[in-house]
Amino acid sequence: MPEIKLTFWSKKTEDEQWIDVARVVAVMYFPDKKKQEKEREDFVACFVAKFSHRSPKLKNFLSETYATDQQTLIDKLLDALLDAPAFTDLKGRASKNSYNANIAGEILSGIYQFSKTAPQFNIGVKKSCYLLSERPSFIQPCRELSRSSIENFWEKYKGVAHFFGALGFHQGEGRKKRFNFQALQPAKFLDFIAIVKQLEDFATTHIPRHGQKKPLVSKDEIWSINTNFPLLPINLKCSPLPAWAKKALIKYRAA
Repeated sequence: MPEIKLTFWSKKTEDEQWIDVARVVAVMYFPDKKKQEKEREDFVACFVAKFSHRSPKLKNFLSETYATDQQTLIDKLLDALLDAPAFTDLKGRASKNSYNANIAGEILSGIYQFSKTAPQFNIGVKKSCYLLSERPSFIQPCRELSRSSIENFWEKYKGVAHFFGALGFHQGEGRKKRFNFQALQPAKFLDFIAIVKQLEDFATTHIPRHGQKKPLVSKDEIWSINTNFPLLPINLKCSPLPAWAKKALIKYRAA
């Protein structure tokens, strides 16, 4: 499985921890392991270089930690900025990707919640995509998207769905449709990662009934966090299946 290592977290200084936050968010925005490697590098470089200008402590840390005989990491980051798309353009593409990936996160979090509160409906990917396509507009509309589009978003972003699903649990019912970077500040980051790990374990082990033989996401596809230290379990509050969803599932069964 592709892996993200939280290299700097043991340093326990917020300035250094932002580097790991940037790495995680870069994967969430650009999850394709091979095709989007350059975008991930550009995002981390842009973010850290931009953040270092506001944090002399971080800039000094990077210079001292990564100094070489020829060039410091700061120089390399500035060089990367020259080669990278404008940060605003990169941020714009990331925002578009995150909106689509957030739908995959809602699919996974929905399956997780309803497996706890409404197991009799046996909700898997197909049913979860169907529910999103039927969701009333007063919640957070997906009705303008076809069911096939929602299923395509799942296929494309299921490797990071646990991150976006965790973001929904972390931010609660009042979460925004688009990714809120402020939710991943270092002070809250380990709680977020603990939820990510729970959803990762669920996604790679949960097998819906009725003949399906594989879990929701294979371990070869899912991005995993390597913390190298224990995480406290988080008690996730699962919502009951709402009345509109029950009606939609009855309609689904009759179709």
